[in-house]
Amino acid sequence: MWSLWSSRNDRRHGKAPIEKVTAINWALDICFHLTSPNKSAEDPKVPPLVPRWQRPPGNTLKVNIDGAFDAEEESGAIGAVVRDAEGGFLMATTRWLPDVGSALAAEAEAPCAGVQLIYTVTEGPVMMKTDSLELVSLWNNRGSHKSEFAPIFGDV
Repeated sequence: MWSLWSSRNDRRHGKAPIEKVTAINWALDICFHLTSPNKSAEDPKVPPLVPRWQRPPGNTLKVNIDGAFDAEEESGAIGAVVRDAEGGFLMATTRWLPDVGSALAAEAEAPCAGVQLIYTVTEGPVMMKTDSLELVSLWNNRGSHKSEFAPIFGDV
């Protein structure tokens, strides 16, 4: 499912999508390898697994956020997932954006969803992760460079 979702997200962000049949075959292949009892990590035929998600420092919650955009419909969606320092799932949310103007606008709405998730469960350290370098740049320069997303950043 992640492969299909990632392909849809790539397509909506202007990247070349993964063919659906290829994505399904990839997922089936991964399931086969994960359930195969005879494969060892030292087997030279099996490439080592590269961790994609990294744990936050101890006692820190990690919030992964993302936004999606459909240019034809001028709509989008956002999502956020919260995990603890051990990688355990705590909570998640999604929200439909019926009227959004760009992929960056959808990405800019995602931190709000992440903050709304965590504000009731912790007052401790929180790490937020996004795949949008443009959003990170706008956030890091929010004090010196005003953008159209300044009100959203103020809410965060």
